This record gives sequence, C-alpha cells and structure tokens, in this order.
Amino acid sequence: MTNTPLLRRAARGAAAALAAALLAAAPAVAAAQEDVAVVPWSDLVKLLGTLKTPVDPEKGVAVLPAIAFEFDSDRLTPASEAQIAHLARALKVPAFRESAFSVEGHTDSAGSAAYNDDLSLRRARRVVRSLVEDHGVPAGMLRARGLGESAPRPGLAPGDGGNRRVEIVNVTRSEGAAAAAPEAAASPPVHAGRAPARRALLVGIDAYENVSLLEGPVADALAMRAFLVR
Repeated sequence: MTNTPLLRRAARGAAAALAAALLAAAPAVAAAQEDVAVVPWSDLVKLLGTLKTPVDPEKGVAVLPAIAFEFDSDRLTPASEAQIAHLARALKVPAFRESAFSVEGHTDSAGSAAYNDDLSLRRARRVVRSLVEDHGVPAGMLRARGLGESAPRPGLAPGDGGNRRVEIVNVTRSEGAAAAAPEAAASPPVHAGRAPARRALLVGIDAYENVSLLEGPVADALAMRAFLVR
C-alpha cells in the first residue's frame, strides 16, 4: 500500500525547496531590471525631435528597453514607471504639440509569429494607456503598433531577449520633414490641366469624458491617412 503521509511530506519538502530557489533568484531578477538605464526626459526630447524621414530613417526614434513587462504578459513592471514618466514629460514639451508618435512593441522569436504580434500590440497599447490615463498625454498624439518578432535589433539574433523592447517613433510629416529630405518629401510639380488636389478630413477620437480610453479610432484614422496618401 502507498504510504500517503510520506508522499505528502515529500511533496511539501519539494515545494519548499522550489519556493526557496525562486526567492533566491528574485533579487537577481530585480537587479537585472534595475541595471537597465532609464533615458532622461531631456534626452528623449532630443531623440524624438528630428522627424523620421526616408533619407534618414534612424532619426526620431527612441528605443526604451527600460519599459519592461512581466513575463509573457502586458502588465508593466514597477521599474517601468519611471521611464514612462520621463517619456510623458518629453511628449508634453510644447514643440511636440502638433506631433504624432507611434508606440511600437517588439518581441523576440520565442512563440509563434501570430502570438508575438498580439503580445507586442497589447504591450504597446498598455504603454499608450499609461501615458494618456496616468500622465495626461493627449490621446490624439499616439498610436499603438505591434510588430512582434518582425524587426529584431541590428546585430541581435531573432531569439535574443534584447529584442523585447518598446520604440517611440516620431511619425509627424510637416515642413520640418520636407526641409530634412526635400527630394523625398517635396510634392510633385503641378502641371497645366491637372485636376485640383483632393483632400479628406479623417477624425478618430479615443478620449471621451467619463469613458475609458478607446484603442481603435485614432489608430484607424492614422492608418486610413497612410492608405490614402500612398
């Protein structure tokens, strides 16, 4: 006959050993998160201040590995709060009042591509919600994108954990972009007989009084604008 009390004692002993091992590992995990440098808000203003253009695609992009999430989750870690606060302060600089930014989530290649696409989008949306609801950044400035495992960092293998990151991209198109890249951004010449330019007014509203922040209308309007321009 099976000795049930003995098995129970063995199970309790194994559980206690596992708990002790997890507790011993916890400080190391926390230390690793604290080692990730938080980008100061003033540096973020400089990083995001140059518009992203076809001529110089690396400008206007801030990579924020300090925005971390719980494993396999879109829940922010406590260590991420300082970085999001710095980001919010940078985005509220008056020079960015008419700007638009893409909050882009990235993952490594662990798991299926479809799962990673969904996880990265949920993480990007979580950052947008925090910026808007906790820090008062105007919702119309932001859109969330999930790029999954499709864009690993240069020099890193797709499975490298360093690919798990959030990028903030200045996607504004204005006279500043045209000045930075006149050949790429200039409008085509107007020829005699050509029909007048066609225009569209697209409205997407994510923020309403006494209603939780929505996640689709502004992103849909921006996507439609990109489609119409192309």
